[in-house]
Amino acid sequence: MPDFSFMKDSEGRIQKAIDKVGRGLLARAFQNSIFVYGTTGGAFVGRAIQQWRSVLLRNRLARNDTRDFRELNIYDPGPRTRVALDNQMMDLYYGQEGTLVHQRRNRTIGEYVHYAMCFSAFYNHRISGRDAYLNTFGRDPDGKGGVIEGWQSSPRPPNGFHQFDGFYYPDPDAPGKGLTATKEMSRIIRTGIYELGGTLIFEGTNVTYQSVFIEGGFVSDTSLEAENLFKFFTPGKSRVQFGRGEIVFHWHGQETVPGLNLFHENWLWGMRDGKPVFHKKENFGQPKPGEKIKDIYNNFLPFSPGSLANKAFSAFSESFLKQKLKNL
Repeated sequence: MPDFSFMKDSEGRIQKAIDKVGRGLLARAFQNSIFVYGTTGGAFVGRAIQQWRSVLLRNRLARNDTRDFRELNIYDPGPRTRVALDNQMMDLYYGQEGTLVHQRRNRTIGEYVHYAMCFSAFYNHRISGRDAYLNTFGRDPDGKGGVIEGWQSSPRPPNGFHQFDGFYYPDPDAPGKGLTATKEMSRIIRTGIYELGGTLIFEGTNVTYQSVFIEGGFVSDTSLEAENLFKFFTPGKSRVQFGRGEIVFHWHGQETVPGLNLFHENWLWGMRDGKPVFHKKENFGQPKPGEKIKDIYNNFLPFSPGSLANKAFSAFSESFLKQKLKNL
């Protein structure tokens, strides 16, 4: 295992990748692409999933693979499928075992991500980001006979490499800490949009917002994305400038002015009958006494304009809104 300590220069890696691909070519690729971030999972399985299942089915038949789809952990990007079919998602740049979803990524941006991640060998559009990651760092880095996926906590490599709290990629916002490969991919794409232009849609429907707004909570890929993007929002805006690019907030696949009432509808992670639920009584919540609220909480209105007229929003939103109105 080589020494990857040079990765501590996070921004230097990105600038070298931009130069390698070509700034003008990459800028055009980002400016002509729309990235959809945010919710994963949920009940809204759209046309994109049906297409991806079809691709996987063809691959299975070609390999005489008789496993059930449930055994293969079919990926469901949830509400994002409403707008993601003809656009880009970070998920395409990592890919999924047994599918060709990585071939839906933009080739130029895929090459940029490949080099910014410091993957070995030259970029090959037919090789997923997942395989490039595993080919670079090893499929069994801790010698325990199991693949460590890019979204999982990295084991400490056997050569004693120990920077970034055992991860391969440093977290620029937390000295001494690290990021998983998928979180780093997300950061690299966001940086490309910020520096070169383009549009990033954040679909917020099924995000668990306690982990976004409360210090010390569980940090998932999506909550980290939300925290970084919400720094750019201002109250009453559904679209905000993001460097040379733009962020657009969506709710159930529609552009929406975000408000705290929406976030409190899905504040907590909820389970019912062993399955995750969203916007149910299990999910309603608000900051508890003693919890430290992040400053980004103040970047939003108390309520989303027009939400009372939208029957899709729960009664909890109405009661939360009425209470907020009393305090104005």
